[in-house]
Amino acid sequence: MREMEASSAADGRYRTLLEVSGAIASQPNLKAVLRSLRRLLSSVVAFDSVSLSLLSDDGNSVRLIAFDRSLEALQVEIGTEFPHAGSALGRAIDEQNPVYIPDLEAELSRIPQLASRAKLPSPHSAYIFPISISG
Repeated sequence: MREMEASSAADGRYRTLLEVSGAIASQPNLKAVLRSLRRLLSSVVAFDSVSLSLLSDDGNSVRLIAFDRSLEALQVEIGTEFPHAGSALGRAIDEQNPVYIPDLEAELSRIPQLASRAKLPSPHSAYIFPISISG
């Protein structure tokens, strides 16, 4: 019985991944991709926002280029740029591995450009997933 439940759960995750892949391929812009990702993935795990940031040319900062959020999530302006040194984001970039942030408010309060907006109505955590393109 447990094997069937595990198999069914795995099938559901694979179906979601296929839907995510299809959503990415069919969207006309980054905002639409992020909106689709947030909608699809929120059926698997609870979260309230998804964003995409690019590393600056000098590698010392990141700039937010796309953002989709629920109404309750922190609002950050597209184009916001901030240094990543000493942050969880910097660790994700340096190590090229996902990083879990157990206390998002504490993490954001360390970034001057985001500190004034870091007050969250309830405890939040986050994951950062670095994406590298070589070539």
